Amino acid sequence: MPGHYRGAYIVWPIALATYLIAVFHRSSLAVAGITASERFDINAAQLATFVTLQLLVYAGMQIPVGLLVDRFGPRAVMLTGAVTLTFAQFAFGMADSYGMALVARFFVGMGDAMTFVCLLRLVNSWFTVRMIPQITLITGPIGQLGAIAAAVPMTWALSTFGWTTAYVFTAGLSAVSALAVLLLVKDDPSARTVRGAALSWVNIKSTLSASWREPGTRLGFWMHFTTQFSANMLGLLWGFPY
Repeated sequence: MPGHYRGAYIVWPIALATYLIAVFHRSSLAVAGITASERFDINAAQLATFVTLQLLVYAGMQIPVGLLVDRFGPRAVMLTGAVTLTFAQFAFGMADSYGMALVARFFVGMGDAMTFVCLLRLVNSWFTVRMIPQITLITGPIGQLGAIAAAVPMTWALSTFGWTTAYVFTAGLSAVSALAVLLLVKDDPSARTVRGAALSWVNIKSTLSASWREPGTRLGFWMHFTTQFSANMLGLLWGFPY
């Protein structure tokens, strides 16, 4: 038996590309810190608020996104995330005030949060148990190439076309990925859309309790909690300018 269902290598690359683009948006400010400080006339603390707010929203959305995926399926949630990123990056490119830019980065964090969880659910649905660990193992690093892709192209685009054109163009990348998700991604091999049981407080509490009892859940949580700070500080904002 093959390690995947028919159509897996259509669904997975599209979902993976959507995640890569989300990481691109997440990291796009890394090379634009100095330009942003000049555009919005802000100091270093205000500049850091962009990334802090974005990551707080991203982290805070993980549990709600997981519940939404259980209820509405990964395709619908990933599509919502891609559309959110499209409008958020467009708004960030058009922003002419610090407040408007903060609101835009808030929604960048929200759209970003809706992507990776959906990708993992699709991997779980489209590949066999034997293949899921292998596909998951390569999915994360490939997606993180979006952070590298955000460096040189964004530096060139900002210096060549300016702030607004560069960010509006990158917003179009998510629009393309949203269209691909809409047309080509299915929740699982048997149905385009899969819906779960209606959410209730009792159901939510039992689901979260069961997840937290898993040792792997706690291990992953504390590993990310304790090891990501330095890399994010350099990779998402301060590494390029300084």
